[in-house]
Amino acid sequence: MPSDGRPYALFAYAALLPWTFFATSLSNGTNSLVAHTQLITKVYFPREILPLTYIVAGLFDFAIGFVVLLGLLAWYHVGLTAQAWNLIPIVALLAAWTLAVALFLAALQVRFRDVGVALPALVQLWMFASPVIYPCSTRWRASSRRAAACCFRARRRRHCRCGWRSL
Repeated sequence: MPSDGRPYALFAYAALLPWTFFATSLSNGTNSLVAHTQLITKVYFPREILPLTYIVAGLFDFAIGFVVLLGLLAWYHVGLTAQAWNLIPIVALLAAWTLAVALFLAALQVRFRDVGVALPALVQLWMFASPVIYPCSTRWRASSRRAAACCFRARRRRHCRCGWRSL
């Protein structure tokens, strides 16, 4: 598997760790207002606290996973560089982004209950569309782009001039 010269297990775990935080915190935060309807109707408190608690719980899971990542780094003899300090503001931005999306989707789910049903499928599609599984250095080759463009233009014909089947 391509991993830019790093062990693939380390590459995959380092990529899936923040994604898992985002996906679980987003799913749990989105469902929080609907799941705690009894509490919301009986006690007055700021409603934003419920999704926030799931984000904070996800941060604790992320911290435990990061300790495991440090163990994997030691196991594969991969050292940290000075750029590792950039992880702190990146995780803070990820948590803020997750909170913002979870608050929006939680409010949307109160009105439209189908948001909670569609969210897992959308999160899974989002994972495969982002470079979590494959490295960012992976690029489409120019020849395959030309062939796809040729086939797209000639989709009414059975075959393109370039030999590729039309879509």
